[in-house]
Amino acid sequence: SGDKFELSPEALTKAEKLQLSLLKVGTLLLQWRTAGLADRNAENDESVTPGYPCREELLEALGDLDSAWASFEYRYISDLIQIENRARQLVYEAVQAEQLLTQLENSPDAT
Repeated sequence: SGDKFELSPEALTKAEKLQLSLLKVGTLLLQWRTAGLADRNAENDESVTPGYPCREELLEALGDLDSAWASFEYRYISDLIQIENRARQLVYEAVQAEQLLTQLENSPDAT
């Protein structure tokens, strides 16, 4: 039928927020790793000071990620349900049209 099924703009916005939250957690984990490497180097060089992210910063980033994930997941699943319902409606209409066509073809006036 040429219908195009897409996620809602709201789902796409929530996906972007999820990506940003994931990026933030990834950045903090990378900072943690880098600080750990600096920590090892600090044993030999006192001028190196490791910069671990603070616990509150990590907790906030993980909380934001959890919230962004739940928000995106809810909208995404809702969109999928709507898409499925529209697709099912198209199949239903096609079946109805086929049944009507069959009735018309089998009617005595069809000749």
